[in-house]
Amino acid sequence: MKRCTHCGEFKSEDEFYSNLGTIDGKSSWCKDCHNELTTKYKKESERYKEWYREYQRQYAANKRKDDWKDRYYDEENEAARERISLMLKENGKKLVDFFEYANITKSYYYRNASKLEELVEKWVKQ
Repeated sequence: MKRCTHCGEFKSEDEFYSNLGTIDGKSSWCKDCHNELTTKYKKESERYKEWYREYQRQYAANKRKDDWKDRYYDEENEAARERISLMLKENGKKLVDFFEYANITKSYYYRNASKLEELVEKWVKQ
């Protein structure tokens, strides 16, 4: 049992959020008090509303910019990835092993497959 410092009620420790900054690892306010205050703050605070509008605007802009097809899809790389995949299957090699050999990430491979085609071919022949 723990006492909420806001409402003063004794509640089980499950009714308090985790807080690694405290000795017992739990927040000093119960979940009910915390949620009530947070909701009130979000409804009344102009600063929060302004921040949230800006966050939403930036998120929407980034979401459009970071769309998967915009980042990775291009016909040349798509064709190169298919050729690489076929080459690896024919020789019983795995793409993951190539990533390790070339010290590259999956996202780098997806963006630059056409540039990596010769390196894959050389690696397969080893």
